Amino acid sequence: MRASIAVIVAVLAIAAPALAEDGDILQIKQTFDPAVADVAVGGVLHFVNADDVNHNLVLVAPDGTQTDRGLDKPGETTDFAFPAAGVYSVICHIHPRMKIKVTVHAAS
Repeated sequence: MRASIAVIVAVLAIAAPALAEDGDILQIKQTFDPAVADVAVGGVLHFVNADDVNHNLVLVAPDGTQTDRGLDKPGETTDFAFPAAGVYSVICHIHPRMKIKVTVHAAS
């Protein structure tokens, strides 16, 4: 029985994808690519404006607190750090349909 449990745990550890500590999110054609992201607590996502228009990125924390980073011009990168577990959103105040869901996972 213990051997079976050990094998199952080992398989799950191998099969489960590692959470990113950081990564890039493209702003292109007035959308986020990808539209969802998973990151570990303490991770940083780099929002790269690959679009030909300005954006205004706002981080919405799980408690509703908003952090406005101001104008993000084409070619610029805006970084958001995720210090605690939960579900965050990043939105563009200029283009309301631009939204990304970021799930931040605690270390296991």
